[in-house]
Amino acid sequence: QIMIDTINVFFEINKSGKLTVQKLDFNPKIKEIIPNLDSLIRISISQVKDVSPAIKRGQPVKISLEMPLLITNKN
Repeated sequence: QIMIDTINVFFEINKSGKLTVQKLDFNPKIKEIIPNLDSLIRISISQVKDVSPAIKRGQPVKISLEMPLLITNKN
């Protein structure tokens, strides 16, 4: 059976361009299939190089974003 679901990753990019995971939102059934899902996502995002921060009126500012991840499991 193929299971397709979405994980919503809420993260912040600070004034320096550092990404930080704020919250993960997903169906608890995914956690049964991938027990270490939280740490996998957090580790992956922590390995992303710093990005350019948002700019408002010429000044760097922090910004909060949501990124959906589509998960597919094939048995």
